[in-house]
Amino acid sequence: MIGEKLVLIGVEIAKIFAEMAPFLLAGFLLSGILYVLVPNALIRRALGGKGMKPVVKAAFVGIPLPLCSCGALPMALSLRRQGASRGATVSFLVSTPETGVDSILITYGLLGPILAIVRPVAAMLTAVLCGLAQEALPARDEPEPVGDDCCTVCNGENGEAHAHSAGEKAGRAIQYAFVELLEDSARWLVVGIVLAGIIAAFLTPDFVSTKMGSPFVQMGLMLIVGIPMYTCASASTPIAAAFIGAGFSPGAALVFLLVGPATNATTITFVARFLGKRSAALFVASIAAVSVGFGLLLDASIHAFGWRIASGAAPSSNEVTTILQVVAAIILAVLIVVSIVRSFARRHSHQHAH
Repeated sequence: MIGEKLVLIGVEIAKIFAEMAPFLLAGFLLSGILYVLVPNALIRRALGGKGMKPVVKAAFVGIPLPLCSCGALPMALSLRRQGASRGATVSFLVSTPETGVDSILITYGLLGPILAIVRPVAAMLTAVLCGLAQEALPARDEPEPVGDDCCTVCNGENGEAHAHSAGEKAGRAIQYAFVELLEDSARWLVVGIVLAGIIAAFLTPDFVSTKMGSPFVQMGLMLIVGIPMYTCASASTPIAAAFIGAGFSPGAALVFLLVGPATNATTITFVARFLGKRSAALFVASIAAVSVGFGLLLDASIHAFGWRIASGAAPSSNEVTTILQVVAAIILAVLIVVSIVRSFARRHSHQHAH
C-alpha cells in the first residue's frame, strides 16, 4: 500500500514537472530578455510606487501573456528585483496565469462566450484587488527593493549612456535567466513541485465528482482542490467543463478557473520566500475570497438573466506536446541539478574560507 502511494506520488511529480517545464523555461528566458532590454528606472516608473496605478498596470500587462503561474514566477521575481512594488508584483503574478489569449479561446470553445468574457474580466479585477490588499499590508517581512540605474549587461554606471551588441545582450540574458535567477529559485522549485505532487496524488478531480447540493460547498471544495494543485489556465478549462457537466454550478467552476492557475504549492512557496510569510497568507486568502465573490456573482447573474453555459468535452493531448514536455523537462532538470550543485559548492568553499 505504501509502495503504491510512493509510486503514485512519483508519477504525479513527474507529470507536474513535465507540464511545468516548457512554461518555466519560457518564463526564465522572457525574464532574461526583460532584464536586459528594460531599464531598471523604467520598471520603477511603471510598476514602482504605492497605490492603484502600478497595480492596475501590472494586471493589464499580465492578462494577455500565455504563461502559467510557474512561467510567471521568474518574471515576477525579476520585476520585483528591478523595483516593482509588492502590490504590482502580486497583481502581475495573479493576472498572468489566470488567463491568456490561448485560454480565452479554449474557454470560448468549451464553455461558451459568457465565460470567455467573464473569465478575463474576473481575472483582471482579482489581480487588482489582490494587489491592493498587498499594498495595504505593512512592509515588515522585508524592505522594499531599491533598484539602481547600472547597465544590466555590464553593471557599469550610467547604463543608458552606452550601448552593447546584440550578442552581448543575448549572452547576458541567458546568463541572468538560467544561472543567476535559476540558482535563486531552484531549491524552492524542487520543494514546491514535490509538495504539489504529494497533494495531487491524494486530491484528484475524481474527489469532487460526487453530489454537492450547496454552491457554497462546491466553491469551498474548489478552493480545497484548486489552491494547492498545479493547473495552468489552458489545462484548467477542460477540468472546469467536466465539473459543470457533473452538476457543479458555473460559479464553482469559475472559482476553480481563477484559483487553480494562480495558486499552487510552488507559487505559495515562492511568495513566502521572496515577499514574506504574511504576504503569502494574504495572497491565498485574497484570491480565495475574491474568487468566491465572483463565483456567487456569476451564479446570480445566470439565474437573473437566463444565461446558458456550455460544458464541452476536453480535447486530448497530442504527441508533439508530449515530446516538447519531455525535452523541456530533461533540459530543466539538468539546469536545476547544475544550479543546486553550483550553489552547494559555493557555500561549501565559502565555509572553508572562513
